[in-house]
Amino acid sequence: MKLAKVLPRFCIEEHQEIYDRIVVGDYAGALTFLIMLDEMSYGDIIKKIQYIMEILLINLIKQTTRKTPKQSRLIERTIEEITRCNERFKLYKDGKIADKYIADGYYLDDTALYQTLNEAYNWAFRETPEKTQNNIVKTDILDMAMQLIKAEQLRRE
Repeated sequence: MKLAKVLPRFCIEEHQEIYDRIVVGDYAGALTFLIMLDEMSYGDIIKKIQYIMEILLINLIKQTTRKTPKQSRLIERTIEEITRCNERFKLYKDGKIADKYIADGYYLDDTALYQTLNEAYNWAFRETPEKTQNNIVKTDILDMAMQLIKAEQLRRE
């Protein structure tokens, strides 16, 4: 039976693969496939966070020479987006399905966040104009970014 007949709105290839494995009793294969999908999803989330961090860092570097209201708004928006993308959610509470998703920690802890910022910095630095690269201290920019992200995480809790 095709999954489309049972759940037409969820009939994408990945769901069909899992469904087919369960139907034939290949539970280990279905679980392995789910784990693979979860790992792919995790990698996509990290790449998205890193891309947003690059935008944040470019604007923090540029802001050292000239601060504009537009840059400030963009920095605020990127901080919010990094925090939102980094949040883990769960649908269950006390063994029951919750009415809404519940925040359940972060994909990247503080150490991993800092490492990801550090990786994003090199690209961001190359993308900024030379005149803004003078007198930039990498650790100052990374520390500032971490402080902004941590403040947003605390605000959301």
